[in-house]
Amino acid sequence: MIMSRYLFTRSGERVAPIFLIVFRRSESGYWTYQEPVHEIALVAKDHPEVLDGFTSEAMIPLRHPQLDKPYFYELRQTHQAWHSVVEKHIFYDDYFGAAPVEPLQRYYQALIDAAPMRPVMQDCRTASRIGAIKQAMGGVHIYLWRNPWDQWWSFKINNYFDAACQIVLGANAAPDVVRRLRHEISYVEFHHEDISKEFEHFGQRHL
Repeated sequence: MIMSRYLFTRSGERVAPIFLIVFRRSESGYWTYQEPVHEIALVAKDHPEVLDGFTSEAMIPLRHPQLDKPYFYELRQTHQAWHSVVEKHIFYDDYFGAAPVEPLQRYYQALIDAAPMRPVMQDCRTASRIGAIKQAMGGVHIYLWRNPWDQWWSFKINNYFDAACQIVLGANAAPDVVRRLRHEISYVEFHHEDISKEFEHFGQRHL
C-alpha cells in the first residue's frame, strides 16, 4: 500500500480530538496540527505566545477532552516556519474555494516541511475546498461528519460560532443557497482587514 506522507482530516471539534489524542502519542510517528486554519494563527503571526494559553484547563468550557499539551502546541513549535506566509483571506474570505488555492497551499506546505514527523492537518474551515486542496497537494483526506446535536450544543457556549457563521455568509463566491439565505435573513456584509473586528461586529449582531 502506497501511503502519502501527510494526512488531512476535517470535522467538528467534538470528534476531532479523538484523532488528536491518538496521533499525539509519542510512539505514533505523527505530528498533528489541530486547526491550523483557525483565525488565532493571524494573532499568533506576530504574537506566538497566545498559542500557549489554549491548555486543557482553558478548553474545559468547550468540552474538549483532556490533552497533555496545549491545543495549538504543534503550531506554536513551528511558528518560525509559517508566520511569514499566513494570510487573512485563507481563513474565511476564501471559505467557498473560488479563489486560487496557492496561498493556503503555501501555508500548509510550510507546516508540512516543518513537521518533524508525518504531519496530520485537522481542520474545520476547509470543507468547501477539499477538492482543490487534494488536487494541489495530494495526501490522504478523511472527512468526519459531526452529528447535529453536538453542532447545536456548541452554539450554546458563547457567541463565537454565531459570529463565525455570519463571517462565512459574507465569504467570496458564495453558492446560490447561501446567497438565498443572505436575502432571507436580510444579511448585511461587513469586511475588515482585521479579522477580530469582524468577530466583534457580528458578535453584537446575533442571528
